[in-house]
Amino acid sequence: MPNEAAHDMLAPALSLGPVALNVQNLERMKEFYTSVIGLEVLTESNDIVLLGQKKTAIIELHKRPDLPRSIPGDAGLYHHAIVFSSRSLLAQAVERVLHYVPHLFAGSADHLVSEAFYLSDPEGNGMELYYDRDPATWTWVNGEVKMATLYLSPDVYINLHAPKKDTVTMHIFHVHLKIGYLEQAQKFYIDTIG
Repeated sequence: MPNEAAHDMLAPALSLGPVALNVQNLERMKEFYTSVIGLEVLTESNDIVLLGQKKTAIIELHKRPDLPRSIPGDAGLYHHAIVFSSRSLLAQAVERVLHYVPHLFAGSADHLVSEAFYLSDPEGNGMELYYDRDPATWTWVNGEVKMATLYLSPDVYINLHAPKKDTVTMHIFHVHLKIGYLEQAQKFYIDTIG
């Protein structure tokens, strides 16, 4: 039975390696994971793209143009989960999802131990984007961590945690003019206006 002592025995740096996904359209999927999710291309060949952040590999895309579409009820991946190091980075990713691919968004939840947003990638692979709360703030009841599935508003989350956009201020910095007669223009701008 899981308990607090067992949790403390896990190495803090314990993590999985990159998730390998077979994909039909490598370019489309690379664009999605970089532009929408915010990953970087770490290495790339004709058939494989390794994506991650700051040299940490997260997703490995394998080109398989002959890959059949999955059928509901098939065994296989339910979803993969990407944990974000800050609420701000997660909020920015959720904002991009809702802006560029809102049809792929599936829901969100406050699990008390984490804040999670669910979606599918363009080829139907389930994904969870989440922020893990500090384990020191988790509540334990009878040796088990207390969890829940509470509603988490994406809009409220973005407003609370995404960096605020700079207020745009503008002014005229310079003007380029065409002139017909140089001497007449010089006389007006230099002698008259100064």
